[in-house]
Amino acid sequence: MDKTRTGWSRATAIGAGAVAVALLAPAGAAGAQSAPVPPAGANLNQATLSNLLAAMQGESYAYAKYDAYRQVASRPLAGLWSRTANTELRDHFAGFAAAYKLAGTNAANLQAAIAGENYETTLMYPPFAARAAAAGDKQAAQLFNEIAADEADHRDFFGQALAAITTGGSVPSAPTVQPVKIVVSTSNVSAQTKNDLLTAMHGEAFAHAKYLAYAQAARARGSARLAQLFTGTSNVELREHFAAEANLAGLAGSSRANLLDAVSGETAEATVIYPDAAQQAYQAGDRAVGNLFMETAHDEARHATGFINALWSLVPIRGPMVKSPSPR
Repeated sequence: MDKTRTGWSRATAIGAGAVAVALLAPAGAAGAQSAPVPPAGANLNQATLSNLLAAMQGESYAYAKYDAYRQVASRPLAGLWSRTANTELRDHFAGFAAAYKLAGTNAANLQAAIAGENYETTLMYPPFAARAAAAGDKQAAQLFNEIAADEADHRDFFGQALAAITTGGSVPSAPTVQPVKIVVSTSNVSAQTKNDLLTAMHGEAFAHAKYLAYAQAARARGSARLAQLFTGTSNVELREHFAAEANLAGLAGSSRANLLDAVSGETAEATVIYPDAAQQAYQAGDRAVGNLFMETAHDEARHATGFINALWSLVPIRGPMVKSPSPR
């Protein structure tokens, strides 16, 4: 996965309760707060729950980032990014979400979504925009303000949906996504603005994955229109918000740089992050979750190997060609 996610291992060392904050606010993001999260599942140790939350945030970010890398890659590397991204979301994130009991009732999911969108609208993006403007990063400031306005609309849509399912009425239509193309870029913003962009990207990636889980729960209960609202909003978070922030942050680089980044993150998860989380779960008596962390660690080790092999494929053969001897 990514280098910012290796912050989890450092956070674990100072207490499980700090894990989610360290992951949502990358190192140096002064003043950044973690967004509200839905009520955690019962019958699990608090450290286990904190590690599950951090794992969901990390896996959702890995999906979004690897999908971004896919968009700037050529075949067959694009296929590798796509397969790995889907594993992170549909296998790892889904497994952690089920253990955490992320998706509750439709009403509970809407309340959680409203809280998250309100946080971004009122407490996260406005300070980011102000700091960017003060640093002279006008494009970033404009983007932060635009996203804050979008999130206010999302909050209101979810509020209307909550009223509809509790007192009657129609669930609003899903917002229309205006997709942003991911491009290879470099960051030309201040260090603080880049840090705020990274924090925002983590939040948008988590919202995307979370809303997909809420959509699946709504669909299973026969609430097709609510499922469409969650799915449409999730697409805005990823294809529009995350993508625009990624381009300003210089997320996607050369194939070599992207692969090196992925190898670093996957190796950290395989050797330190998930084994540490598993050990904490075992010590707390949460054996099933401990096993889940270890299974994921093994998957990440395979991902690291796959990315290393892809790196080797980029290395040109050097030296003179040796001709085969001619038959006599």
